Amino acid sequence: MKYKISDLARILGVTPNTIRRYEKSGYTRPVRDESNYRWYRENDIFTIAIIRIFRRYGFSHGEIEEMLKGDNRETIKIFEKRLKETERELERLNVIKAGLESSLDSMELYEENENKFFISEGLELKYVPFSDGNVFMREPDRLKVMSGFMFETSHVFMIQLWSLEGIRQGSVLPPPNGMAVNRKSFEMLDPEIRKSSYIKSISLGKCLTGVMKKHPKNFDPYDFHGKIALEFFTSALEYMDKNGLVPSGDPIGVVQNSLSPSAGIMVYIPFK
Repeated sequence: MKYKISDLARILGVTPNTIRRYEKSGYTRPVRDESNYRWYRENDIFTIAIIRIFRRYGFSHGEIEEMLKGDNRETIKIFEKRLKETERELERLNVIKAGLESSLDSMELYEENENKFFISEGLELKYVPFSDGNVFMREPDRLKVMSGFMFETSHVFMIQLWSLEGIRQGSVLPPPNGMAVNRKSFEMLDPEIRKSSYIKSISLGKCLTGVMKKHPKNFDPYDFHGKIALEFFTSALEYMDKNGLVPSGDPIGVVQNSLSPSAGIMVYIPFK
């Protein structure tokens, strides 16, 4: 049976221009009648259907040409290669999925506890310090680890390493900073990166937790540390004293990469 180009397009769910493009690429060779009108046969339907399926599988046009011209063994090799690529892509998408889930959990946690203190437990992070509060640490190997944290894991945090002693003395100068990931994300990293001596660990038990607001846009960044941070920690320590909670370590500030710039910093103060 012969088919018009419009018939072929309807059968395959494509436009006539798509079929003309496949013809130009040499995938199909329609028969032309005396009026130079194109007519297609069942073999053209099968060929274009296969091409459409191959494209959906992610094969390039070059690979499709090889499979159409080659034998079954060549097709098997190309399929095996594409399967491995798809498995890697699934791993990448699973990392993205985990990051989205973790980000959503963080956003919901912020919303639920924006204006109150609460008790949390089990903060475990791996981190790489990148400043001591004033000086940026720029060793190439350190930056390589930070890049791994940023681009090879599902969820990365910025952390601030506050000093409890300094806070009690009224000192809230810019704290040391680091880039951190949780345990699950850390395990996704290349083993060579995980061995880096630049990586430090944080493992906290029970903590008083609260959201420290970020400075308004019209504030100088140092005003944030001098006013908002001092106000937050004063309030947090008063709350702990009132409720019989004794601080047992330095506070950790966690800046979630999933939150809006105005969301604030989640601060964890360990207690005993």
